[in-house]
Amino acid sequence: MGRIKGTNLSHVREFVVKELGGDALARLDAALPAASREAFASFSATGWYPEEVYVEVVRALDDAVGAGNGDMLRRGGAYAAEYDISRIHRLFFRIANPAFVLEKSTEIWARFFDTGEWTIKRQKATSAEGVLTGWTITDDRSCEYLRAYIQRMFEIVGAKDVENRHVECRARGGAQCRFLIAWR
Repeated sequence: MGRIKGTNLSHVREFVVKELGGDALARLDAALPAASREAFASFSATGWYPEEVYVEVVRALDDAVGAGNGDMLRRGGAYAAEYDISRIHRLFFRIANPAFVLEKSTEIWARFFDTGEWTIKRQKATSAEGVLTGWTITDDRSCEYLRAYIQRMFEIVGAKDVENRHVECRARGGAQCRFLIAWR
């Protein structure tokens, strides 16, 4: 398996603390295996950690903090996108086509994950396909968190009525993770 940047853990921790409070953070911590709990308690945003820690944190977010129905994944992914896209980037990206934003974000993927590569194909002026290959994470909940991140990213930059479908997933036996995004 690969490694993830500590910033990914920071997103989850900040979401839980700011949006849900200390009790929720305690439930998340308690649900983690010892090694992941230690990493999650002492990570550095600039450090690199095993992907297993990220997967276990995302799963605990859904199970221990949420109801296991994906709601916390969607909320957490959206929060992470808000965190990542600063006001300056929002203004710049609003003048561009949302697919351009997705294309540009693929260039920085390697700053946060050391496995996986994105290919983006614009289908129409208001739709695109994003294909993620080689990502060694094969966890449906991590993919749902990512799907929510992508959707919120599009909304932040001005896309309306965003529909982001995860139509192929490695966690469900697919060869890659494929997202179809449409907006107006």
